[in-house]
Amino acid sequence: MPSISDWFRRTWEASPPKSKSLVITLFGDAIEPRGGAIRLSDLISVLNWFGVNERLVRTCVFRLMGEGWFVSRRQGRHSVYSLTKQGAVRFQRAYKRVYSEQQREWDGSWTLLYAPPNQDPAPERNRLERELEWEGFGKLAPNVFGQPSPELGSLRELLDGLDMSNRVFILSARPLDVLATLPLRKLVDQSWNLDSLANGYRAFTQRFGMFADMQSLPRLAPSESFVVRTLLIHWFRRVTLHDPQIPGALLSDDWPGHAARQLCHQIYQSIYRDAEDFLSQTVMSSGGALAELSPWFYHRFGGLT
Repeated sequence: MPSISDWFRRTWEASPPKSKSLVITLFGDAIEPRGGAIRLSDLISVLNWFGVNERLVRTCVFRLMGEGWFVSRRQGRHSVYSLTKQGAVRFQRAYKRVYSEQQREWDGSWTLLYAPPNQDPAPERNRLERELEWEGFGKLAPNVFGQPSPELGSLRELLDGLDMSNRVFILSARPLDVLATLPLRKLVDQSWNLDSLANGYRAFTQRFGMFADMQSLPRLAPSESFVVRTLLIHWFRRVTLHDPQIPGALLSDDWPGHAARQLCHQIYQSIYRDAEDFLSQTVMSSGGALAELSPWFYHRFGGLT
């Protein structure tokens, strides 16, 4: 059984996370449920545990501000950073993908979106297609997109944000069971790249498999728990944000996403308290403070105990 330091070194060398992406992971997973704001000096202290130096932290934060993620304010001699309204919206959209329970029940219906051709300039059509892909829609045919279980509220926000609500058609559809047709799984395979997604889930499970039975491992130090938890969510986020959330009825019984989510929940449950203790102590040691955990934090993965 490799040591935690060996696992960390191998994991980092095999595919080092981009520092800017790691900052976003840290904010969403650890800072947002603790009041949503942190001093820059404390952020530097925390990210030092991942080998991210002060200069790189400052550069990442500066760039993320330019991209509309963060806003800063002064607190005495310190700069305090929090998410902008735009950043908070992005966080909420990602939150549902990362921390939700297993998929809800599917009633067998599909939501279809038809965008009439030659109605909008190419850049606007391309942006619509990218945003629909983010929401899990597949391209079923030219100008026709579909999703078997979309979040209709998110779809409405998407179309309103693009000012396209009155330029597309939204339809609800069901398969006609009285007619013999191709199986819907074939439509899913043709419209979404699930092979790449499945490989991502398998890689995640392999990367964190050594933590599946925490009872057999030496107890992690609080700092190790924090590092493992952050990387756990970082890598799970990288995969699951590309998951179109296809209902289980349209996936194979051995779909690797199920095992990956279960493993993520299991590890998170085992180490989150020690990780929180470490975060609090690290910030307090430099004279800072974080708010108590928000009650909604404990709803992650269907409920933390």
